[in-house]
Order: sequence, then C-alpha cells, then structure tokens
Amino acid sequence: MKRVFNPFKEETKVRHKAMIQISPYIDSLALIRQKKQKNIQCRVRLAKKTDLQALVQLEQKGYAGYIAWDLSDFERDWHRNPQILYLVIEAKDLATDKSKIIGMITGRCLINNTHISQLVIDPEWQSHGLGSYLLKIWLQISRELDRKSVTLEVRESNTHAQKIYYQQGFVLENKKPFYYEDNGETALFLRCHL
Repeated sequence: MKRVFNPFKEETKVRHKAMIQISPYIDSLALIRQKKQKNIQCRVRLAKKTDLQALVQLEQKGYAGYIAWDLSDFERDWHRNPQILYLVIEAKDLATDKSKIIGMITGRCLINNTHISQLVIDPEWQSHGLGSYLLKIWLQISRELDRKSVTLEVRESNTHAQKIYYQQGFVLENKKPFYYEDNGETALFLRCHL
C-alpha cells in the first residue's frame, strides 16, 4: 500500500529547528535581577508543550480578555510548524519554590526574517523592562540565525508597545485596516532591519 503524505496529521515527534538552534544561546542568558522583588528569580527559557495553556492565560490577561490564539491554535502551531520560536519569562519564588510564566514572545523563523506573533507581559509585571528585554533577545536571536529583519503587527491604539518597538529600531512599513477581528482596528506592520 502506498503511503500518502497527510499535512493535517499530527507528528508524534516535533522538531522545532530554530528553537534547537538557539537553545545554547538561551541557556547562556543570565538570570533577570528584580530590584523590587528580591525573593523572585526570573529567567528566559524556551517554551515547552506543557506551557501552552499558560500562554493562553497570559495572553488573556495581557490583552485584557481578548484571545488572539486559543489553545487549539497554539497546539496546531506547536505540532505542525517546525520554524516556531517560543520564549517565556519564568518567575520563581525562592521562598516557596513555585514558578509561573509572566511573559512570552512567540513567532516564527522565516527564510529571510523572523516574525513576532505575540509579545505579552503579565500586567502585574509590566513597567519593569521585561518586554524590552524579550524584544532585545529576539533581535539577537534573529541575528544569530542570520536573518535580515524582524517583522510584527501592532494595534494602532497600542502606543506603549509602539514606543518600545520604535526605540529598538522598528519602522512603520504598512498599515492593515480592519486587521483585528474583535473591533476592526488597524494594525501597523513594522520592520526592524538587522
């Protein structure tokens, strides 16, 4: 019997090429020092499949209830896309030894560039520089992977995020009217040339 390729069949062994390639760089990153919360230790690490539900919850908190991707979207991407890049910031309470994900940056590694799908920091942890830190790491990873640029979309009303992106060298390349399903808001398509 002839074996037929089925693009919708879930693979049992997922190989995320870009994540494997950047693993040594991520493992070499220093812990993130928190001045205000000395008993908390934060670190950036590669996401695991078991983190996907936490990513949905983080997205819901960070986007004020709006769900851009539900669990099935993350699982589909995880199982079918070998070029994903999912990084998280994990905060560990040294007193209780409990950890939780407080930030994420997700996207993919394309032929000439990387694309950021989501950059979310838990609202309780915002204004500590964690979003800027994750973005800097993403830019460095993109350079390590020999990509020429980084792209993303951001809501036209999200001026706080835009400020961070512009400070890191992103420029407005295009506007996408009616991009967001929840309210029809325009998306700004930004690019950072590396």
